[in-house]
Amino acid sequence: MSKLTSIFWTTDGIGDGLLTGYTQSSLTRWQRMTWLSDPETMGIAVGHLGEMKVASPSGLKLDIEGGACLVHGFVGWKDTWAAVYDSPEITITSIATDGNGVWCAGSWNTGLIYRSTDNGLTWAEIYDSTETGIDSIATDGNGVWCAGTSPGGEIYRSTDNGITWASTYNSPETGIYCIATDKNGVWCAGSTNNGIIYRSTDNGVTWAQAYDSPEVVIYDMATDGNGVWCVGTGELPGEIYRSTDNGANWALAYTSPEEHVLSIATDGDGVWCIGT
Repeated sequence: MSKLTSIFWTTDGIGDGLLTGYTQSSLTRWQRMTWLSDPETMGIAVGHLGEMKVASPSGLKLDIEGGACLVHGFVGWKDTWAAVYDSPEITITSIATDGNGVWCAGSWNTGLIYRSTDNGLTWAEIYDSTETGIDSIATDGNGVWCAGTSPGGEIYRSTDNGITWASTYNSPETGIYCIATDKNGVWCAGSTNNGIIYRSTDNGVTWAQAYDSPEVVIYDMATDGNGVWCVGTGELPGEIYRSTDNGANWALAYTSPEEHVLSIATDGDGVWCIGT
């Protein structure tokens, strides 16, 4: 069985879009799927600008219903997908889980955080921030969550597993596009406007600038949990910066031929992958 590892949404400027996913059957072999051609899939995804339904093995299906946005998941280990929550948002821009049944999702347009305590089956609005968008969200798996926002570039923090939230840092940036933790007290966050990386060593309580990259945007970041961090940037060209001292210092590791490095991930055991 292959696993759905990423879903990409592209728009043509008038509200329509195409959905493309990539599946991984091994570390080295990847299979691309578009529209109504897919292998078996499992995972969780979010929809933009309308209703999105994924079904397998009959195919990958996109239904645009306009205006609404849904968080999608599946029940049990079945090869079918169904909408589980219809939010009033334009876009669900971020989503994360503690691995123990709690999920939090952030929206763009109203800056709301939604929460589920039954592994994504039911959702409720939990926090209304003063920002327009919740661009990124992550947790250490031990009750602490942090979320990056726009256009004020604030970081919000929860210490009770996503129930209550409060602003913990107000950056000079227009957005905190990505945020991650090593789950041992160190957090890093990447910004748009000036491409700055911020770092916390006290589990997200206080933050300080760690690195001012020459890039415009820090799109995504990840860590292996053992001191190595990598971030993807843009624009023109998309570059990867790397830290080997748990985010304290950074250096250019790779310049891609693409405009952006939009996503980055690791298995925690030496393998890293990026999406452009």
